[in-house]
Amino acid sequence: MLNETGTLEPQYNETRTGKIDLSKLQKAVEERPDAYLSELAMKFGCTKQGFFYALKRLEITVKKRHLHTPKSAK
Repeated sequence: MLNETGTLEPQYNETRTGKIDLSKLQKAVEERPDAYLSELAMKFGCTKQGFFYALKRLEITVKKRHLHTPKSAK
């Protein structure tokens, strides 16, 4: 690295822009809050995992489903 640049400073790549526009993502989630990640990811042309991390950046949590219902008290 010293021979290539003449310095030992770390080199950083330019900041990459995301594939998902976060303002459009916010609007899409408000319109269809019950949509699956796969449906929304297909709409934006990305993977489910990428869509999940974009939601995480907006601090939107995934809807949780309870597997067990509480037992009725007698």
